[in-house]
Amino acid sequence: LLKLSFCALPRRCQESRRRHADWTLFPTPSRACSSLLLLLPILLVVPSWSHQALSQSQRGPLKDLPSRLSPPQRLLSRLHLRGGAMSTTHGNPPEGLDCMCTFDEIDSTSYVEYQAQPSGLWYPAKYGAETIQEMLDTGYDKYMTDVEKASSDCAAAVRRLVVKGPPIYLSDVHALPIVEGQTHISTVWFCKDSREVSAKLKGALEGAAREELWGVQKEMLAAMESAETPAPAP
Repeated sequence: LLKLSFCALPRRCQESRRRHADWTLFPTPSRACSSLLLLLPILLVVPSWSHQALSQSQRGPLKDLPSRLSPPQRLLSRLHLRGGAMSTTHGNPPEGLDCMCTFDEIDSTSYVEYQAQPSGLWYPAKYGAETIQEMLDTGYDKYMTDVEKASSDCAAAVRRLVVKGPPIYLSDVHALPIVEGQTHISTVWFCKDSREVSAKLKGALEGAAREELWGVQKEMLAAMESAETPAPAP
């Protein structure tokens, strides 16, 4: 933030490059305050301009978001992806969208959207159709394999996997993010054949079966933590 603010300030006449660099790296409190004051109009105008630039169709679904979301969070949700945004209906692939796994360009044959709950809004996925389908088919088995491998490592590795319990639905914080207030992804839409499928992972347990498995995992974690805890000195 300070770097941007100092770039916006006019340079002192006759100042050397070294002095300007020192001023940027080690700003005095007064200079920092002045820079922030200069940035204040920008911080106030840009969000307002961005909101006005969005079409009415993009702003419409905002009423479905939880009221506790702040304006910046709502704005970021609207601008979820370059040119793409959440919607109550399906759309076309945003321009310039690439799969974060294969780095291939995503077009109408590989474009996927996912529906977050409880809002029911659709978001563009940053993975292609093949990657999404593989995650649905193998995600749960991979989780179980990772837990088994972690159990031979250390308690910290197991804790990272079991703290939220066995997964039920498709999830990925980078390629399939959901905004605060949303609980999970319920449905996936494949653009190629206009097909909606459940986002539940193949083989995933629910209800009492899941709670039983999670209980076993927590007992294993507790035993590992107990074994790793050093005995008190006599």
